[in-house]
Amino acid sequence: ALTLQKTADAADFAEIGQELQYSFTVTNTGNVTMSGVAVADPRIGAQNLEVTPSTLAPGQSGTAQAKYTVTQDDLDAGFIVNTASTTGTTPRGTEPIAAVPSNTVTTPAVQSPAMTVLTSAKQKSFEKAGDTLEFSFLVTNTGNVTLTDATVSDARIGVDRGLHGLGVEELAALVAEALLEHEVAVARLTEEGRAIELAAANLGDDLANLVEVLPV
Repeated sequence: ALTLQKTADAADFAEIGQELQYSFTVTNTGNVTMSGVAVADPRIGAQNLEVTPSTLAPGQSGTAQAKYTVTQDDLDAGFIVNTASTTGTTPRGTEPIAAVPSNTVTTPAVQSPAMTVLTSAKQKSFEKAGDTLEFSFLVTNTGNVTLTDATVSDARIGVDRGLHGLGVEELAALVAEALLEHEVAVARLTEEGRAIELAAANLGDDLANLVEVLPV
């Protein structure tokens, strides 16, 4: 009989490409020597991982290690959960015994959703009420997880549009036209408390704009 204990070297993970190392300890809990002892862990791509030593006398233990590289899917899922198994052959056996499962190891992801938005106006100035100003919004996923159902909202010019899902470091852009019919108000975003100050704009003044990005 065999038992298998599995551990991970990291309590969590936070980025693509991060390496997680798993350790496996196989113990012969039976009363006969087991040979050809190996470990399999399909979740991390480890098949027939040889245990050292691969022949275990009763009461003896052997170890093995394997590394796994974190992917974007792992970060989006929020955790990596997997169970390994071990097997070996008895002195009189010609085939390995049935696979024995290990404990289940769950390693959580540190998810950090974040977005930035850059607003720009095609026109550098305006002259009169009724002029059309064209705004562009460039949204970037600066976090470590894929974002879905993101929207760009700009109450000042009446924009409220959804974006397609944004992968990490991906950009999304959209253009909106705003028809300014009466006197123009300037929305200024102050750094202190992110308060909004609305003030009447004189003709020829630069037009600032407030854009809110709402990831879901």
